[in-house]
Amino acid sequence: MPTGAWVSPEWHFGPDSRTSVTVHPRLLCNTNQAAIAAAEQGWGITRVLSYQIDPALAQGRLQSVLDDHAESPMPIHVVHGEGQRATAKVRAFVDLAVETLRNNARLQ
Repeated sequence: MPTGAWVSPEWHFGPDSRTSVTVHPRLLCNTNQAAIAAAEQGWGITRVLSYQIDPALAQGRLQSVLDDHAESPMPIHVVHGEGQRATAKVRAFVDLAVETLRNNARLQ
């Protein structure tokens, strides 16, 4: 179940993304949340970033498949315009986001 960012009927697999499979979806979703909800209801499989399904995996609502064929992880960058002069609120959010992302085992 592809999302709105879906532009190709091919799913790529493996650390080098060289393996591809053409998919013929019967359901198209325009948000990741809708694709995840459809998968939870048994409509099929979806392809989303691991952190987006962590709660569903932890609660047993979904299970991960094809882990042996996963692509290499993508780096995550936390960027904001204020730099070192960020307000306390912005700095607190950035610190929390960085800590949360670093502690997420699925992102390692």
